[in-house]
Amino acid sequence: MCVDDGEALSLDHQVARICDFFVHQKHPQETLDVWPALPFLIDGHMTISSGADNIIATPEQSSRVCQVSLSGLADRQLEKVLAAMQVPFPELTWLLLISDGETPPVIPDTFLGGSATRLQLFQ
Repeated sequence: MCVDDGEALSLDHQVARICDFFVHQKHPQETLDVWPALPFLIDGHMTISSGADNIIATPEQSSRVCQVSLSGLADRQLEKVLAAMQVPFPELTWLLLISDGETPPVIPDTFLGGSATRLQLFQ
């Protein structure tokens, strides 16, 4: 349990602090290894100034990602996300990518390592 100024924080506040910590990391992959092997849920709305480099965990962590939901992606951000997802994501069940870009993406056969056996939603 997290404590702030001697007061126990609610679970929502603890999760918010953890999320804030990861959002401001320059190299989040260095921090991920200290956590137990819990599943990752990646959810967010991108802005023009949002970087996409740290959105998808390193390929070594792809087996822990079970849901990805990103909206507001510009063309370049979507390209980076798709490029990062060329490896298998064996636990992925939900993939929602909403682009604000003008150009529909070209998704290669190597996307998700060519297989996503547990995927239930792809939009």
